[in-house]
Amino acid sequence: MSVKKTENGCLIGFHIVPGSSINEVSGMYGDDIKIKLKAPPVDGKANLLLVEYLSDLTGLKKNDVVIKSGLSGRSKRIFFNGCSQADIKIKLGIVK
Repeated sequence: MSVKKTENGCLIGFHIVPGSSINEVSGMYGDDIKIKLKAPPVDGKANLLLVEYLSDLTGLKKNDVVIKSGLSGRSKRIFFNGCSQADIKIKLGIVK
C-alpha cells in the first residue's frame, strides 16, 4: 500500500473510478486502494463525494480527509489527520 506516515496522520494513495454504479472500496490497484464512486468526474463532484465517502467510512470529520494531490486525475494522495495506516486499513476493510 502506498503510505507515508506523518507526524499528524498518514498520506495514502488511491485510484479512483468515477461514474460507477455504486460507491465502494474495491480492493487494490497496484500499491493504491481502488475506490469506485457514483459521481461523475465533472466540476469536482467526484472529489467532493470521495472526501465525504472516506469521512463516513473512517469516522473522521470531512476537514480531516484532505486530497493532497491528484485533484484532476484518477490517482490521488489523501491525507488522513489523526489516523494511522493500520486504522485506515481496518476501517476500509483492506488487508494485505
